[in-house]
Amino acid sequence: MNKIYLFSNFAYRQILIISGIFTIILFLLLGHFDKPLVTETAPNGIISFELAKDIDKSISIIASWDINAKINAGLSLGIDFLFLVVYSIFFATACYLIAQKFINKNWMYKTGLLFAKLQFVAALFDAIENIALIKLLLGSNNSLFPSIAYYFASIKFAIIAIGIIYIIIGLLTSLFQKILKSK
Repeated sequence: MNKIYLFSNFAYRQILIISGIFTIILFLLLGHFDKPLVTETAPNGIISFELAKDIDKSISIIASWDINAKINAGLSLGIDFLFLVVYSIFFATACYLIAQKFINKNWMYKTGLLFAKLQFVAALFDAIENIALIKLLLGSNNSLFPSIAYYFASIKFAIIAIGIIYIIIGLLTSLFQKILKSK
């Protein structure tokens, strides 16, 4: 099985580190903007808005936010466009590097490559979700937008979760194999 290299392994590690640092920074920044969005109607802040699913719930969430919270929601959605680029690069690179450890185990290698590619699909779905949420935040009463946000967010979260599970299993398997070889 031939390894697929667009960059050297060193470059992939550098990409992983840099995108990881930016993922953490932007995640923390988004958390800061999310604090004013937590209300009784939206107990999970922006996540509640993403997963509202119907127009009445979306409108009630927006109505529960004061002007400061609405500004924070807009800033959060704007920053999320940068975040989706950074986290998709981070998780895709991590999946790719884990897959490289299993180049001789065809199914684990191919699975890792697939999950790496899917991280970019998650980012695309995140962008579509963001657009639907922005439309709602700007006052649209189109009942299609909450459904779009809900389904695209749900699939996005599932793809990211699957990627993270693959990374964890790959790291643990790799670690376990190193321990066995050292004995």
